[in-house]
Amino acid sequence: MRIPFRRTMRPEMWPGAVTVSVRRLAADVSHSAVLLIAGLPPEVAPGWLSAVSDAPGLVSTSMHIVPVEAAAAAASLRRKRARLEASRRYAFKHAQLDDPDVEAAAADAADLAARVAAGDTRLFTLAVYAMVSASTEAELDETIAHLRGRAAAIGLMVRPASFRQLQGLLSVLPFAVDRVRTERTVDTDTVAAMFPFTTADAPAADGVLLGHNLTSGAPVIWDRFAQPNHNQTVVARSGAGKSFFTKTEIARWVMRGVGVTVIDPEGEYRSLAGALDGTIIGVGEQDACLNPLDLPAVAGADALTRRVMFAHTVVATALGEDLDGDEAAALDAAVLGAYADAGIGPDRATWGRPAPLMGDVHALLGASGERAGRQLAARLAPFVTGGFSRLFSGATTRAPEGHLVVFDVSALPDELSAVATVLVLDAAWRRATADARRHLVFVDEAWRLLTTRSGAAFLARLAKSARKHVAGLTVVTQDAEDMLSGELGRVVIANAATHVLLQQAPQTLGLVAGAFALTGAERSFLATARRGEALLLGGATHVAFAPSAAEMDAGVLATGESR
Repeated sequence: MRIPFRRTMRPEMWPGAVTVSVRRLAADVSHSAVLLIAGLPPEVAPGWLSAVSDAPGLVSTSMHIVPVEAAAAAASLRRKRARLEASRRYAFKHAQLDDPDVEAAAADAADLAARVAAGDTRLFTLAVYAMVSASTEAELDETIAHLRGRAAAIGLMVRPASFRQLQGLLSVLPFAVDRVRTERTVDTDTVAAMFPFTTADAPAADGVLLGHNLTSGAPVIWDRFAQPNHNQTVVARSGAGKSFFTKTEIARWVMRGVGVTVIDPEGEYRSLAGALDGTIIGVGEQDACLNPLDLPAVAGADALTRRVMFAHTVVATALGEDLDGDEAAALDAAVLGAYADAGIGPDRATWGRPAPLMGDVHALLGASGERAGRQLAARLAPFVTGGFSRLFSGATTRAPEGHLVVFDVSALPDELSAVATVLVLDAAWRRATADARRHLVFVDEAWRLLTTRSGAAFLARLAKSARKHVAGLTVVTQDAEDMLSGELGRVVIANAATHVLLQQAPQTLGLVAGAFALTGAERSFLATARRGEALLLGGATHVAFAPSAAEMDAGVLATGESR
């Protein structure tokens, strides 16, 4: 067989003799075997060939890639689809059960044909060969077994090039010739993911450590402030480890000098705040009230108008439904009247005066000459003078200050959870936007807020405006259905550049997979992920990782039964 190489090679580069057998090559003191990749899994990950090329031992790998002309590709796909359709019709005609392999192949062929026709991808013929070498036959057998095991773990089928070892040797050497000819047709994505310089690791950035890559073991470092926006969603089923991950991220951002505010519905962030010398505000306790009518210390030209609008959000969230036109008009007049009675008007010089209370607004509604105003006053009575009045019955008692502030709303009844979250989120957001320092706001159990339209709309507005204030909103929820089924919940997701998904319940897995455009492999990962394992989605970066925390942090970061 003539080797197509024009230059004369030095004799010492070649062995004195090569002994060729069915599945082995022997040359002087070395033993080798040429293997070929005979089958690929349905989906491949970036750097998938590293399972072969990076196997322990002396392994030489060659890839033969030839583009297929568009017309030939279309004709080949038509023939393949015709064969598969014929198989399906034959099985149907003879009352046979569907063959899952045929059904899957038919669906893949149809999808690939559509992508080729649209110009979204191209077809290539691909042949991959690996030559494994060792000093003894026993060592060679061990290396081959290990390589085939690594390949099988990701779905690659590796076989020896039986009766074609010499042809395989020539195909592995850098002559750019394929003498074995075991090529298969693949698309652009498969070829691109094969190259050894691709990686499943997240790009290193000046961010914080999230954990270690489950594929490569490399550290996963992510900088939210380097993304198009700084928002993030964390979605997981109950008990999947979302609180542990969230606390770990909070601790590391605080150590980087980023201001953090946490809305804590269960009181589980108190230990973290204590360990990091943060501030804890127990909302609803005797010494902690929030006045929704407070004007911000650093007020813009529209601050008074925004406070009036926020009063509408608070009332609608407390009542659990939007106000009708007459009720909204009555509330508007009462809020403006309460500000006027406190000496506060359009003149910014008056905005430093003590703000009115919700009790003042309630009194004006009750004295209103309009029936809608009196009816609204009656509905608001429990929140102003009744059993639920401890939340905003007085002036604001504690201002959120410090590098870490935790608003603990666990002392409040469920009936107040949504409106309390709105009040606290407003206070947190005013703190985050008061200066130019980077700031993150974490809303745990955000599903409570998403259950009301007014609360969800408020959250969506903050998500849209966060970036211009160098702030980021983090929405943490275990109820994926509430977030993904509503339009406003989807707005929050669309305005988040970073998503962290942990294990999902079977009932919501399909909804999550569709909303985040997950691949089949990513969907399977979320269905079977162990506690704490997560999937990071950020632009083109899709990385499976496990959170990492120092031993000294474990007691502080643990939640519930894992303490």
